[in-house]
Amino acid sequence: MPTRHELGKDTCFRTLAFTPLICLLLGWPGRVFGQGYIISDLGSNAWSYSEAHGINGSGAVVGEYEPTTFFYVLAFLYTNGTMTDLGHLSGQPYAIAYGINNTNGIVGESDTSNATYAFLYVNGKMTSLGTLGGVVGGYSSAHAINEFGHIVGEATLANGSTIHAFLDVTGTKTDLGALGGNYSSASAINSSDVIVGDSDVVQGGVTNDNAFVYRNGVMSNLGTLGGSYSSAKGINDAGVIVGEAEGVIGGNTYLRAFVYRNGVMSDLGTLGGTTGSASAINNNGQIVGYATDSNEVANAFLYNGSTMINLSDLIPPGSGWTNLASADAINDAGQIAGSGYLSDGSYHAYLLTPAAALTVSITNPAPNATFQAPASFQVSASASDTSGLVTNVEFLVNNAVIGNASSAPYSATVNNLSAGAYTLTAIASDDGGAQATNSINVTVTDAAPTVTITNPAANATFQTPATFVVSASASDPDGTVTNVEFLANGAVMGNAVSAPYSATATGLSAGAYTLAAVASDNAGLKATNWITVTVTDVPPSVAITNPAPNATFLAPATIQVGASASDADGQVTNVEFLVNSAVIGNATAAPYGAMANNLSAGTYTLTAIASDNAGLTATNAISITVTNGALLPIKLFSPALIGGNFSFAFATQSGYTYDCQYVAPLALSNNWATFTNFIGDGSVAQVTNSNLTDEQRYYRVLAH
Repeated sequence: MPTRHELGKDTCFRTLAFTPLICLLLGWPGRVFGQGYIISDLGSNAWSYSEAHGINGSGAVVGEYEPTTFFYVLAFLYTNGTMTDLGHLSGQPYAIAYGINNTNGIVGESDTSNATYAFLYVNGKMTSLGTLGGVVGGYSSAHAINEFGHIVGEATLANGSTIHAFLDVTGTKTDLGALGGNYSSASAINSSDVIVGDSDVVQGGVTNDNAFVYRNGVMSNLGTLGGSYSSAKGINDAGVIVGEAEGVIGGNTYLRAFVYRNGVMSDLGTLGGTTGSASAINNNGQIVGYATDSNEVANAFLYNGSTMINLSDLIPPGSGWTNLASADAINDAGQIAGSGYLSDGSYHAYLLTPAAALTVSITNPAPNATFQAPASFQVSASASDTSGLVTNVEFLVNNAVIGNASSAPYSATVNNLSAGAYTLTAIASDDGGAQATNSINVTVTDAAPTVTITNPAANATFQTPATFVVSASASDPDGTVTNVEFLANGAVMGNAVSAPYSATATGLSAGAYTLAAVASDNAGLKATNWITVTVTDVPPSVAITNPAPNATFLAPATIQVGASASDADGQVTNVEFLVNSAVIGNATAAPYGAMANNLSAGTYTLTAIASDNAGLTATNAISITVTNGALLPIKLFSPALIGGNFSFAFATQSGYTYDCQYVAPLALSNNWATFTNFIGDGSVAQVTNSNLTDEQRYYRVLAH
């Protein structure tokens, strides 16, 4: 096993680079305790070795390591996956940490410029504890610290050579003396300041080391197992002591692990070999140490009341570990710190953390999930057992069984839970009679009612003043609907306490409206449904009252066009009059009218357009006809021949078409030719036939 080296460089590393922790689940062979462990590698490829010496209740581990870059041993602290170098005192870079308490006070030994001294490491600072002699030089080493910060170890006296066990309480040291010789050393202290260790004993002129217990100022010899040597290594708060002692078996003397309780030292046995040593005991009575197997190879052990378990037997194939050589410390949580060999031959510290062999976990629903009543859902769980077989998973709701699954997938169904808080529990059992439990909490809330507006339709449009019925359907899955309140733009317009649920919207003016129906149930829960509707302004109305539709007038016609107009929700601002789209007038007050003047013969559309104060319009149109009077005889007058152009005149009537024709000679009266035509306007027309020849011509005018 590695030992301290005295040669090296003057360098100390404060930040440790180490191999990422390898965590493996270790399981017992067979079903010894139904217990498994997770192993964490506290070593590094950058170190020659590492050893663990102490552990506290939180699983923080202290020990020693040696970097490959130089040959000094340094102290480490492992906590929550992080390695920290503790540094050293003022001398060469050497330190070993042996003990740690639950407030992370750490003790051990380190070099100063003069000697190796015990140290206390608190809050990142390492302080020398000196010796029992108070002189320069000498030696001391601190081995353990209890929950009150009381420290024990060994230190030289004033003569600089005699070493005695000491107790340090807030800087004041007490020499614990010896059992009769010149040497004693304290290894452990419990919460009652009961101290154990070993001391020289002189018997028949022979000096041997024997285990001691120091209580109330008195050091007592614990004896041996029949040999001449013993040493106490650990003590729990109940005063049970463990260590190593020589025993005589078959006439041979062997080192054996012991437990000392009620004044009796008992041999714990071995793992099939001849040798063993107990290093520590926790408050649950679990003991750890090392013992040899049938091949006399040292292996870490756990002793749990009656059976010694070889921790090396838990190493799974391919883990990289070949032998857990020693178990040096154990806390009340069952975590074990020790050292062992990997397949590459390196020697590393390790931490074993108990893993439950049988585990169960509810996978559905999620913790603190919320459901609505009446709630029905599936409860599912996963279960595993590293040391046996899962036989069944029982499911409970508030301690009432709802199902029992005997094979994976494990599940049961919850039906119709009413509102309330519930604890869902899954209890897994295995073939060894072990059980594991997992519970979560869920909440079932009262289901809210549902409501839907059934009338009017969403986005419906109404005209002012709008009055209509708003209706809704409502229901509640786990209770009763107590009422449905109806609102228009947040203003209550009705409250129906029984079906059919409805209210009336009355006299709504123009605008956009949100209609809401709010249903309440017997648990006070509410549900809302809303739609939007639009109320538009009513346009005005207009009607042409004069003339009558399809009336006939003689040209030239002058007509008074009259109209009536009104607005149901406002005021008529004006009525505009048009003849064939041409504006003839705009009346802003009743009676509404305009004049159509001098209309010639033809068909006309008379239009009246009314506008109101909201900018809305209404239109009314009719058709009329303007005709000419009776056709009068046509008289041609004022004939004149001037330079080859013949002209004459005649009176016209409005609206008639006149065709001016000639023929030459008269015998060709069937060949009249039109030289011009036009619509008469009631004036005298002067027409001309140009470019005459010498032939004789006759002229006529046809009107139609």
